[in-house]
Amino acid sequence: MRIAIPLTVLATALACSLATTPANARARVFVASYGNDANPCTFGSPCKTFQHAHDVVDAGGEVTAIDSAGFGPIIITKSVTITSPQGVEAGVVPASGGDAIIIGPSSPFIVTLRGLTLEGSGAGLNGIALASSVPGTVNIIGCIIKDFTGTGRTELGLITNRKGQSGVGGVETPIKQRAIATCRAVAAFRQQTSARFGL
Repeated sequence: MRIAIPLTVLATALACSLATTPANARARVFVASYGNDANPCTFGSPCKTFQHAHDVVDAGGEVTAIDSAGFGPIIITKSVTITSPQGVEAGVVPASGGDAIIIGPSSPFIVTLRGLTLEGSGAGLNGIALASSVPGTVNIIGCIIKDFTGTGRTELGLITNRKGQSGVGGVETPIKQRAIATCRAVAAFRQQTSARFGL
């Protein structure tokens, strides 16, 4: 009986500490074509949109697409990796006149975008718009950015993709932020078509 009481107290304390941890706090979450944003975003019960998955993942965590689908535009407000495994096409299509991905954290950040297909369909403004005024790094790896129509306030001017064609608005950032944030294409940058500004 002396042992049973401390173990009961320990079990209760552990249960209470788990209850105070946010249910949505996790280092890796998942999205899928069959997902639902009411789900907990686990592999077995994935979310539907990149935005909801971003909102529930830990800062510095990873959002992974399980299968090929369109997962909606994203406003990124923290360090995060958004990735699509080889053989999976994770699409990001903005609303007409909108941006596919807006990156705007309020504290220093590292954002990695891997294997995504950003499709402007001739109506989206920019593929990636950098709207943060704090130091940060954006890694774009193996992505396709195409058919955006926005003018962009200035091109990043770091890398010129030889496959770039007519049009504008691939990757856009305000002039005042060019010295603050870095944007780089890493590894296999697949292609950017129909966008004059950008990578």
